[in-house]
Amino acid sequence: MPRRRSSPAPSPSRAPAPPPRQTAPAPAPQHYPPAQVQPKQPGLLANMAATAGGVAAGSVI
Repeated sequence: MPRRRSSPAPSPSRAPAPPPRQTAPAPAPQHYPPAQVQPKQPGLLANMAATAGGVAAGSVI
């Protein structure tokens, strides 16, 4: 059975509205003070040596 076409779709009377524009200006990026440089800490090997030295000294005393 052939399909019957209903009345043609109404053509839009006006163009679709453009997307809303931002009226408020974008917030300015916040400037944070530079992070303080932390003193360099000993590496893993130095940390292990210090721990082993402390254990050895503790067992001697």
